Amino acid sequence: MTASASSEEDFKPLPESEVDHIADLLEPVLQRHLTESLGSRRIAAQELGELTAYWMASATEQFHLLHRRRTGTLPRNLTLLSAEEICRRVLYQPDYAERNLALYNKKADTHLEVLIDKLLLTRSVARVLDIGCGSGQFLKDLREIYGSRAELFGIAPHVSAEADGLDLRLGLAEVLPEDWSNRFDLITCFDASMYFWNQGQAFDEMLRVIAPTGTLFYGTGGIKDSVDFRVLDARSGLSGFKFTGSVGTSVAGKTYTDSLGKWVSNLCAWDAHRAGLLAQGRFKLHGKTFQLTSRETTLDSSTWSNEILQVAGLGDAQQ
Repeated sequence: MTASASSEEDFKPLPESEVDHIADLLEPVLQRHLTESLGSRRIAAQELGELTAYWMASATEQFHLLHRRRTGTLPRNLTLLSAEEICRRVLYQPDYAERNLALYNKKADTHLEVLIDKLLLTRSVARVLDIGCGSGQFLKDLREIYGSRAELFGIAPHVSAEADGLDLRLGLAEVLPEDWSNRFDLITCFDASMYFWNQGQAFDEMLRVIAPTGTLFYGTGGIKDSVDFRVLDARSGLSGFKFTGSVGTSVAGKTYTDSLGKWVSNLCAWDAHRAGLLAQGRFKLHGKTFQLTSRETTLDSSTWSNEILQVAGLGDAQQ
């Protein structure tokens, strides 16, 4: 069958048995990635289960998308795929959107090269991390400019199959590698937080891995439910969870249940935490002192990432 000769069969939903097969094979792989990132750290089994289930539901949704636009690239029965082949198809993809340095400069409302140039006046290497890195185009642009004077890292739950020599890691922003503590001079996170299960936890992790005098740009807003909720509800252990938005929030009086309820609960907790940090302006965390500012952006017409937080590290916190 050619791409132009699609039939009605191509657009039927994937059978639940095939989706469950994908999830069964992905679960131990994704959980292993998370436990390796945790290292010696420990989190509650329920929290680890939620993060694994969320990543799994995001990955299985990728198969739904591939299926809807398939042109013979998927077998008729997905249970024929091995774990290795499933991971290759949904975790390493060749067609991720390219977000380049010029776009990041617009979102940051500054020239990021100026920040890096300033860093290189006092050190031989600048360390940069892009969270939700996609194709890694931003990092590729920096490599063209700085070569070996910049150590460039990216992390995302799905990364480009064509890393082109960049250090692109599979992972979640909520559980960054343990050995990254205090490592990065510049961290960028644009058009990515709408996919995070827990923005507050992800923001905390970014502040753990940033250098004491580093800079973080963090785009925040709402959530985008590009997950397979049947898989998420079945595997997150959140059946029966119920959340009702409190007065003064964007979801006041609305009730959400199961995994969506927990996701919305996490977002509301992040909104309150962010408001508190902005009210303080300056705060201490992970043995470091930070200055936090915020501005709205109109570059994205959606509500998913309409606020840019900028965090400036002011050095080691005084005890």
